Amino acid sequence: MTRKKDEVIVINGTIKVRIVDIKSDGVRVGIEAPKTVKVYRQELWDNIQAENIKAVEAVEEAKEQDHMEVATKVGEKIKTKVDIEEELPPEN
Repeated sequence: MTRKKDEVIVINGTIKVRIVDIKSDGVRVGIEAPKTVKVYRQELWDNIQAENIKAVEAVEEAKEQDHMEVATKVGEKIKTKVDIEEELPPEN
């Protein structure tokens, strides 16, 4: 698809991409979209996705750490059969 200056591409009937200016080093575009549609440059979108992945990994790691700490604390409080038998008074 080719477009000239001031021509428009319509996406899904709700998003318009207008060619604003054409220069040797790039093309300026204007984008009209509903407020509910977020529009990002690719490099910014890639950074957002990378940060989201890091955040999810950090949360998962924190959950794992918390589970290990809880398991350790529970393990410290649970007495084994041997522990209980050692605490019982000797049988006559």
